[in-house]
Amino acid sequence: MSERVRIIDIAKGIAIVGVAFTHSHLENFLPGLDQSLALFRMPLFFFLAGIFFNEAIDLGNLVLRKTDSLLKPYFVTVGALLLIDIMLGRQFIRELKGILYGNGETIEWVTSWAPPLWFLTHLWVLFIFSYLIFSITKIQNKPCYLKVLLVFLLLTSGAAMVDKFWYLPININGRIVEVPGLPFSFDLVFISAAYFISGRFLREHIKSFKPKLHFGFLALSSFILIAILTSAEIDLNLRIYHAPLASTIAAYLGIYLILSLAYFLNQLVLPARVICYAGEASLFILIFHKFFEDQVHSIISHWNVFNQDLYVSILSFACSLTMPLVIRAIVIRSNLLALFYFPIESSKSLRGGKGRLRHTYSFKP
Repeated sequence: MSERVRIIDIAKGIAIVGVAFTHSHLENFLPGLDQSLALFRMPLFFFLAGIFFNEAIDLGNLVLRKTDSLLKPYFVTVGALLLIDIMLGRQFIRELKGILYGNGETIEWVTSWAPPLWFLTHLWVLFIFSYLIFSITKIQNKPCYLKVLLVFLLLTSGAAMVDKFWYLPININGRIVEVPGLPFSFDLVFISAAYFISGRFLREHIKSFKPKLHFGFLALSSFILIAILTSAEIDLNLRIYHAPLASTIAAYLGIYLILSLAYFLNQLVLPARVICYAGEASLFILIFHKFFEDQVHSIISHWNVFNQDLYVSILSFACSLTMPLVIRAIVIRSNLLALFYFPIESSKSLRGGKGRLRHTYSFKP
């Protein structure tokens, strides 16, 4: 594994742990920390995804590849939940509509632990949207100031429309229906594209990234001041992007700080290996962490194993990270399950002529 990819996987591991934290009961004990992490958590994911974006491939190939790596695990997971509802004789039409609509609010109709999956559907839209921007503007060949201008325009447009479709009432044949955002969270695509495209523009710099201690101290101090003294707040799933200028500065500062932390952790063998593994398993942690968090917390609380809710929350949080790793290990060892959750690398799916499917085992959106 190259140094650059390893640092990015460590950064992705830190980010996915942050996602698990915000959906954990542990968050109740550190609400200020969670609100601060939220300022860069999702922008960081989009930024890291943009680093691997290749605008040179054709659109058809891009759509097929991203459908394979993003929509397939999404539909497999929520489709299995829908199938269980059907087998139990429950009403499933509303859930089916929610699955096809594919944003966090409508996925929650399927099950309370599925909403984080909105990231997969939105990332699929984001790749296609970004490809069209690159294809139409040829921005990759333009001067630096035009690239900065593009990112600025995307952020400005995104901040202006972030909540315009959030439970927007519309009249359909005399019946008022509230729209919970656009399908696949398309109403967020301007904001997410700004961070995604930033990652693509800065890809070459990330290759040789080496943090500077004095700038890191300045970035951390500035981030803390923004988090404490301003009303900056980001929660894209709830269409929140308050104090856009402060939130945007905090997001980019947070991205720099996490990349710096990943760089230093990469010098430590065991911590780097553990966090890097979490980054490689980010798809499974994203899909399953909330289920195990809720189940373990409920079971332990019911049996009163611990008298302190803090201990229960710590244990359930640890399980929300480790159990998805167990599922990933099981899936890797099964060609059938791997076919459902990992992208097939090419149409030449046979390895060594022995009939075994080739898969990419780390989640590179």
